[in-house]
Amino acid sequence: GRYVSTDFSDVDVSLLKSEVASLKADLARAKTYDEWFNCARKLDVIEGFYAWRNDPQSKFYDFELVQGRLAEMRKLDADEDISTIIHWMQSGLMRNLGNMNDSRLYTRFRTGTKAAIQEHQRLLAGLFQRVCYAEDPSISLDARLSFFLECRHALGKTALLLSGGMNNGVAHAHHLGVVRALLRTVWMRARMHTNKHT
Repeated sequence: GRYVSTDFSDVDVSLLKSEVASLKADLARAKTYDEWFNCARKLDVIEGFYAWRNDPQSKFYDFELVQGRLAEMRKLDADEDISTIIHWMQSGLMRNLGNMNDSRLYTRFRTGTKAAIQEHQRLLAGLFQRVCYAEDPSISLDARLSFFLECRHALGKTALLLSGGMNNGVAHAHHLGVVRALLRTVWMRARMHTNKHT
């Protein structure tokens, strides 16, 4: 992603603490996801979490395996050989590659996780897009549909569970806020539109 400076050596510590407190208050008052995200990103910078994000190493996942897969995906993306992409994805696609779904990787950096993991997911989505939209007459529609069904079995489906707070009005309001924020995203609206036709 874009380079973000994290050098605050010349900044008064008391000013930084004041800024952090102000941003955390803004974070708590945020009414939209965009407001929350902007505050969270500033906090990640001030609190030095970009250094953690940009360092691929962690005891919580196999970073060497993920980096190896990144190199393979970059080559596949550059070569644009759809048959090779399909074969590669069929032979090694898994939901929790190298334990990168470990929840401990998602508790420090507010606006994401390790850059290597986010890049892996971005490239993987890009390869799916290539297979979907490639103008390659040698790969039939049935073959593509079969490929995506196999991938769905390998990756599974993700669900959001909003639990607890049966008699808690505050919890209900929080749940509704989460759902409303999701519905406002382009991805969720597109997903709902797609499901209406399947």
